Amino acid sequence: MPRFLTEADVQSLVGWDDMAEAIDVVERAYREKAAGRATCYPRATVQYPPEDGYYTDVTIRILPGIVPALDSAALRVYANHHERPVAERGPRVLDFVMADELLLYWRYGEGMRLAAIMADYWLMNIRTAAPTGVATRTLAREDSRVLGMIGAGRHAPWQALAVCAVRPIEEVRIFSPSARRERTAADLAGRLPGRPVVRAVDSAREAVEGADVVITVTNANRPVLDGAWLAPGAHVNVIARGEIDEATILRAERITCSWREQILRDTPDFRPVPQLIARGAIAESAFLDLWDAVADPARRRPRRDALTLFLSQGVGLWDAALGGWVYDRAVARGVGRMLSLAGDADAATAGTERSGS
Repeated sequence: MPRFLTEADVQSLVGWDDMAEAIDVVERAYREKAAGRATCYPRATVQYPPEDGYYTDVTIRILPGIVPALDSAALRVYANHHERPVAERGPRVLDFVMADELLLYWRYGEGMRLAAIMADYWLMNIRTAAPTGVATRTLAREDSRVLGMIGAGRHAPWQALAVCAVRPIEEVRIFSPSARRERTAADLAGRLPGRPVVRAVDSAREAVEGADVVITVTNANRPVLDGAWLAPGAHVNVIARGEIDEATILRAERITCSWREQILRDTPDFRPVPQLIARGAIAESAFLDLWDAVADPARRRPRRDALTLFLSQGVGLWDAALGGWVYDRAVARGVGRMLSLAGDADAATAGTERSGS
């Protein structure tokens, strides 16, 4: 019988103080992938209307992954719809409302037994930030002190937490065109590892100039970062498509991806990457998988003043790894409710082999 974990259950099991461990779990999954001992499949995006539902109406997204060393296999599934019609918000303005997010978790070493069905809204905050921590630990200079952030929404605090968990950050600057930047800065004050000074700033440029690590985490769907602002030796984490300009990519001497295949051929496309490749301005070979940089020091920072870049989109590998992490905690603490998928069926037939399409 699978264990059902509600949002409240998941929040009781993992949270703010667990980010460092989550980063380690994701890094282990990446090392397994680099060694050929894990697998995932590109995120499937089913959209309606078929050509532009992501921007105009609805999507369903599905992300699978298997990490045998962690005894984990998972499938993350969620849906999006827009809060306002295109006529009100414009054709490229994103105002997603996410429907229920679910993670199905199978136990690899137990005959792929469905072990858990868990709500995934809270966990998504951690699973989106932990890879940023892995990338920052792998690519950013060890003496990085200043973090510049563009974006102050749902994911921003967790992204800041992930960076501060792996680098000795002393100052965090946050910009958003909304007043939310002030609230996010106030919420983070005193809560981040190392207790850095956290302040809201009045422009994206002020947040970025002189920063050692930069994060863009917005729903702007257009460039919010000018590559000319970046200091030599900076490391940039990009969380959403369309957030950075072409100059940022062309200046970077090391470009890593949460998964190269996902970044190069995502639906919708991860602008401006495919446009640059189509023009011949950059080759596909310039984009590396983060797991290769994790496993091979030669694929990390080429020199101290090099600009490094991490392009992040969801990968099922993360969900398999962190799904197992949550499940193990749930079992150890007795959290969750056991479900019988057989229902009222004869107990003698429950769990037996079934065939079908």
